[in-house]
Amino acid sequence: MNILTISGYLGRDPETRYTQDGKAVCTLAVPCTAGYDDNKKTTWVQCTAWEKKAEACGQYLRKGDLVTVTGPFWNETFTNKEGVAQTVAKMNISDIVFPPKRDAQPAPQQ
Repeated sequence: MNILTISGYLGRDPETRYTQDGKAVCTLAVPCTAGYDDNKKTTWVQCTAWEKKAEACGQYLRKGDLVTVTGPFWNETFTNKEGVAQTVAKMNISDIVFPPKRDAQPAPQQ
């Protein structure tokens, strides 16, 4: 099994929906960037959270938030409307680190 951990700024707001069974599912777009200068390449990973994690992601995360996600990773290939094969990087989130609250105040110095 491939386990991946990535950190990145969300490319769009999380998309939360519910299955017919009533389970929450939330999809996040997290960038994975590798390389330097002219060789830098970004792959967007479609990360999926389920149930309580999904509800928390939908409630607390917004586009531009920095998150760190860990989970099983795979590539999925499909044919788009134009008949061209495309590959999408996907992950099921097993662990997520949320950003600090936006209105958090620094701790007072003692």
